[in-house]
Amino acid sequence: VKIRTANSKSTNVTKMDLATIKSRLEEIYNNNPLIHVSVHEGRTKLNEVPSTISGVYNHFMCVTAHVKNYQDESFTINFIDILIGKYKIKELDELTE
Repeated sequence: VKIRTANSKSTNVTKMDLATIKSRLEEIYNNNPLIHVSVHEGRTKLNEVPSTISGVYNHFMCVTAHVKNYQDESFTINFIDILIGKYKIKELDELTE
């Protein structure tokens, strides 16, 4: 099953796309919750930051990453943001190739 990403011609995101992302992220989470997240939007430029998935929910996931020098930071990533290319997850890209 091929999912649509930022490079796809269609910009519509379907429930099937969201379900596919969720199931693949759950698979990654169950095998090894360590992922590498890249963000290249606005002022935020992060490249393959080691992060730990703390939970996968219906439309988003929670991750913890050591972004700042003094503490780990928790944040959420919406599945739609992954589909439109705002966030890239190295392990998810490897799984879909």
